[in-house]
Amino acid sequence: MTYYRKEKLFIILFIWVSNNSLAMLDTNTVCQQPDINIDFLECASLINLYNITDGDNWTINSGWGNADVSTWYGITAEVIGGNILIIDLNNNNLQGIVPSTIQSLTSLQVLNLSQNVLVDIIPVEIGQLASLVSLNLSQNLFAGNIPSSISNLTQLQSLFLFDNHLTGVLPTGFSSLNQLQVLWIGDNNLSGSLSSMLGSMTNLVSFIADNNEFTGNIPHSFGHLINLETLALNNNNLTGPLTPCIGNLQSIKSLLLMDNNFTGDLPETFNTLTQLEFLNLIGNNFTGGLPQSINSLNSLRVLSLGGNNFIGTIPLNYINLSLDNFSINNNNLDFVPSAMNLATIPPSLTAWFNSIPSTIISFQSSSLSIFKNSFESPITCSF
Repeated sequence: MTYYRKEKLFIILFIWVSNNSLAMLDTNTVCQQPDINIDFLECASLINLYNITDGDNWTINSGWGNADVSTWYGITAEVIGGNILIIDLNNNNLQGIVPSTIQSLTSLQVLNLSQNVLVDIIPVEIGQLASLVSLNLSQNLFAGNIPSSISNLTQLQSLFLFDNHLTGVLPTGFSSLNQLQVLWIGDNNLSGSLSSMLGSMTNLVSFIADNNEFTGNIPHSFGHLINLETLALNNNNLTGPLTPCIGNLQSIKSLLLMDNNFTGDLPETFNTLTQLEFLNLIGNNFTGGLPQSINSLNSLRVLSLGGNNFIGTIPLNYINLSLDNFSINNNNLDFVPSAMNLATIPPSLTAWFNSIPSTIISFQSSSLSIFKNSFESPITCSF
């Protein structure tokens, strides 16, 4: 039995013992109070959430059980109508599972249960919360697949599932979430390729999928993500050359692709990424010379290209860059033989290089430079 399964079983057992030894809220007593200002089904759903996640031992549970639901900690309801709009129980020591009865909260717009000790699978019934705008289940112990029913949440603008134990592939229906602006699914065990259909999510501002097991290329269709500001795919198993369509991401500020298996030369289309501030390609297998086109990136502050197979020397036009951090260590660049094999700094770049607060240029290796006269076929950034 794996450590995670043992941990999960222990937590479930602990919760069962706790829930059977401590007082809980009685649904009928609470939800049939004469002055209760909420629908019975919604009230019952909340009481079930309270009981099944050991509400008596939450960090804060003030107000729960009162007739005025607006006094229940973490709950926001309509003034007229009494429908529940927001559940925000972030970092509140919820322990247990998310009950399927949550589907009764049909007007719910925000569900934030992050930073708790919630286990088992994400219930498919969450996909019935058609009014949901923000869903945050991050930093728990959820396992299993991301339910495909989440694709039904067409009003969703932010989805946070990072730092769980989720597995499997991304649901194919994710492309229907065309209002989504933030998709954060990092620090899980997700696998498979990145679907080209993700390129249809043109409102995405942040796509963070680091520390997973994704494979394959970055699809050409990602070039349609014209509002994307952060793309973090570091520490996966992605391969192949970078698509030239990445040059269409003209809103991008952070491009984090380190610790994958990308190969080939960097596309010349990098010169169009004029908003780019952070470029981290450390720990891949990129080849060729350091890209000349980077010199036009006036917003660039961090340029991290270490741990690749770049050859040659630092382009002279890098003098136009105003960097805070510059790392090109562990490549095959021209170097001065020594214990550290420091990359050669062209004399005309000495003052520029010395002005950068943080630099790493050590441990260059010898490499046979082979001129490659290749022709790139035109690429269509399609789905």
